[in-house]
This record gives sequence, C-alpha cells and structure tokens, in this order.
Amino acid sequence: MTKAQKELIAEQKKTALDVLRGLLPASSYVNIVYVGGTPAVSRFRVLQSDPVRTDGIVDLTWFVARALDMKTAKDGSLRVGGHGLNRAYTIVYGLGRALYPNGSPCTGEDCASNDHNNGDQDYTVGKIHSDGGYAFRMRLI
Repeated sequence: MTKAQKELIAEQKKTALDVLRGLLPASSYVNIVYVGGTPAVSRFRVLQSDPVRTDGIVDLTWFVARALDMKTAKDGSLRVGGHGLNRAYTIVYGLGRALYPNGSPCTGEDCASNDHNNGDQDYTVGKIHSDGGYAFRMRLI
C-alpha cells in the first residue's frame, strides 16, 4: 500500500467517525439489517432514522465500514465472519468502541451501558462508563 493510499484510508476513517458521532448519540438504537451470506460470512447493512430525509432512513454502512476497518461486499454491505447474532453484535460493539474509545457517557435511566447490569446503579447523566462498546442498543430489522 502506498503512502497516498494510507493517507486516504486515514482521512476516510476520520470523516466516517465524525459523521457517525453526529448521528449516533450514546444509547441510540443501531439498526442492523441482515442481507444474506453464507454460514461463515454474513452481510449486513446499518440503517438509522433520519427525520430530515423524506423516506426517514439513512444508510450508514459505508461510514461504519470505514470507521471499523471492515470489508464490504460488492453490494456495499458489511462482510462479517462469526456465528449467529454475534456477527451483528460485533458491529454494534465495535462501533461503540470506535466512537467512545475512552468510555461512553451515562444518559440516565435509559442508559445502555453494561455497567448498570453489573451492579453500578449510579445513573448520573454524563458519568463516564469504562467501556464504550456498550454505548448503543442493537435492533435487528
């Protein structure tokens, strides 16, 4: 890979992370759509509601692929190895870790952080949870 290619990839990743940060606040639902695959590799799309668009849906798959350094199929869907729902979970957890590498902020009573399932009953808004991977909720469509 040339230096120019590496720079392009780094710039695309930075742009993708910036866009995703603007669209996905902590505790958002990340909508995962299964679009096919084989027993070893599945293909998914990541969609989000967008009140500005007429159809109400925006496809975030390209941004997620760049942010997480994931491979895409010819149709643009994410290619994810693994088994069952773990493949979709891999996308959502990885997205949380990428957007909140130093931990995610608590959003109060509706907070999605795993810390609350492990005994932490402090729902103070803005408190930083230790693992950003649990910043989002997953919805399979």
